[in-house]
Amino acid sequence: MNQVAETKEQVLPFSCLVIQLAGEGDVYQSLMALKAAKHLYPQMEITLLVSERFADVAKKTAWLQKVIALPEKDLIDPVLACQGTEKEALRKLARWVSPILGSSWDMVVNWTFSEASSYLTALVPAPIKLGYSRCEDSTQVCADVWSQYFQGIVQTDFGQNIHVTDILTTQLLTALHLQLGSPADAGHLPVSSRHFFNVKYESSDYEHFLGKQGTWVGLQLGSSQPGEAMTSDDWAQLGSMILRRHENSFLILFGSEQEQSRARSVIEKIAHDTGERSRIISVVGEPRLERRIQALIRCRWLISFDSSLVHLASILGTRVIYLCNEGTLRLPKILETAPYGNGHVIACNKASNNPISSSEKKSQSFAPDMAYAVWSYYNAEYLGPVGKSLTEHLEQVGMQPFFDQYLILRSRIRHGDDGGGVTYESQQGEPMTFDGWSAAVLGQCARGWYCGWIPPLSNELQKPRLSPVLIQEVRKLSEATELLAKVCQESERTAQTLYEKSNALPSSKIMNIESRSEIDMLARKLNELEELMSRLANAQSALRVFPIMQKIMMHNLEGQSLSELALQTIETHRRLKQGVEIFNDWISYTLKLARPSAVKSVTKVKNTNVFVE
Repeated sequence: MNQVAETKEQVLPFSCLVIQLAGEGDVYQSLMALKAAKHLYPQMEITLLVSERFADVAKKTAWLQKVIALPEKDLIDPVLACQGTEKEALRKLARWVSPILGSSWDMVVNWTFSEASSYLTALVPAPIKLGYSRCEDSTQVCADVWSQYFQGIVQTDFGQNIHVTDILTTQLLTALHLQLGSPADAGHLPVSSRHFFNVKYESSDYEHFLGKQGTWVGLQLGSSQPGEAMTSDDWAQLGSMILRRHENSFLILFGSEQEQSRARSVIEKIAHDTGERSRIISVVGEPRLERRIQALIRCRWLISFDSSLVHLASILGTRVIYLCNEGTLRLPKILETAPYGNGHVIACNKASNNPISSSEKKSQSFAPDMAYAVWSYYNAEYLGPVGKSLTEHLEQVGMQPFFDQYLILRSRIRHGDDGGGVTYESQQGEPMTFDGWSAAVLGQCARGWYCGWIPPLSNELQKPRLSPVLIQEVRKLSEATELLAKVCQESERTAQTLYEKSNALPSSKIMNIESRSEIDMLARKLNELEELMSRLANAQSALRVFPIMQKIMMHNLEGQSLSELALQTIETHRRLKQGVEIFNDWISYTLKLARPSAVKSVTKVKNTNVFVE
């Protein structure tokens, strides 16, 4: 009888408001996470709050219960332009937000991760909140542990190896599992698909082009990173190589309205080089989402620098050749929002990270020849066995001299036993960098802290990926990490003593002088240990994450009494100690892998075989 009642309770509707007021790419990543949650918890009734610029995108998803658009032009633009009064703006905002505050929500999820959005999260009434919110005194808080990780690591310069889409998905599914129990058996269903959006295609001027059979390649001319994308000449050179060397290929140009003149220039240059204007179409500046989706679905590949179209392609199952320059962003940060799914290729120009003169700028920008070499290899692999390695292919097309300048990676969705989510694997046997090593360790820390399970180290690190430079950097960490572990252990013991003392008090507000003195002494000791942690971490930049996360965790303590706060302080330092232990495990395992393997030889001594190791 109880089982029947429990089953009925699980199928009751569960209302969820998701606040995503960031960019278009963030909306696409949120939609992928929400689709995964909807598969597993079909009783979810999801309302998505987005900027009015991207409301049309969200409304094309039939499985969302409702889409609410923030009217920025009416509410925000006048304020920024100093038009009207503050009272008028507040009245408009109050009228707009009133229906949201008056609705009944089971959960509110703030995926905007901004200070401004945290006020809205705090205002919306709901028993469960995820993301950034506000306390009663208006200070910003992280409503859950994954938000603490997002604030302390993802939104800083620390690299970590969990994709943002996987963070959002895990954060949401963890909360749903706690509230609704085990999910429906729908984990095998794909999140991305050609039919992700519910759109009806209208006839268009280029519809007859899309009906032609062949390999369609999309070129995204712009980039969200100013100055990163290739020039018109470079795009034209890439397009010409594709059309000349692949007779059954076609090009679709993508881009914003601001790139229309660039698109015309690219088309003219390609037509001049190849005489093939009829094999190129442009949807640059196309305002209708249906047309852009229709064109992108037709593409087997999209070649693009960082842009929201990369995430749309990931949703639709179009494979991406993701071009990037390792300049202001290091590779681990780039990969946090790289194309999501199986079979995408990331080509990163490492030389762009070096200081260059104007004369060297051309050679260190992304070469269209390399973009073509990477695309042509993986396109051939898509069609069947290639019979040669990437290195051999680069040599054949004349790009072998630039092999060391570029890093080529390929995406793969890992099995759950290996940690799940998407990972990016080097295609050149490239040794792991210290940045990559540190990012992997932080990813393991997050899994240990919030998932309670860590994949075996042997799945994450193999001997062929080690290099002398990496070993040297890891050795530098060893002593500081051991000391840091002792500090965290002592902090945990001190917090435990503080809890025992405070829990034994008859009142948290009234205490004798002796008890007050003991508690003050323990609090001072905790502060001293925290300062020591900061000094140790400052000596090794990879360890700076621990004092940062310590401050965030302590800021988000909840409780009305000293004993409640002390109990959470114990958990904070226990979690930090666990993270440091994970670092120690990685250091030990890495140095163990680096040891020379014993070689057995046979030496004859007086006609007797003696094995010498």
